[in-house]
Amino acid sequence: MVADATLTEMLARFFGLYMLAAGIRVALNSDDMFKMIEEMRQSAFAFYLGGLIAFAIGAVIVSLHNDFSGPLAIFITLIGWVALAEGVIMLAFPKVMQSFADKMISLIGSGKAWGIGVAVLGAVLLVLGFA
Repeated sequence: MVADATLTEMLARFFGLYMLAAGIRVALNSDDMFKMIEEMRQSAFAFYLGGLIAFAIGAVIVSLHNDFSGPLAIFITLIGWVALAEGVIMLAFPKVMQSFADKMISLIGSGKAWGIGVAVLGAVLLVLGFA
């Protein structure tokens, strides 16, 4: 089953499972997630580490899967590019990213709704990854 999967399908499964789990976590514990975000903003090391992880994930995806051959492949590739850009900005311009994060948090409003949306997107990616 795994041997027959394309890289796009394997990445869709990976991101789908991650987004499903993270979305459920946010939907059920949105206050905790906002506390973690605030704690990360307070710690230069945590913010740097987050940028390093985002950069690494994005760089690997862009290097191995820069594929624009179909809707699912494009979506997975865009996840990689967004992660790479996020990592670069977090590493090079942390204040810019913190300001952007503040604006996003104020726009999100309800963590529960955001979490449900992320979980649904994760479920869709899982289904497409196993299709």
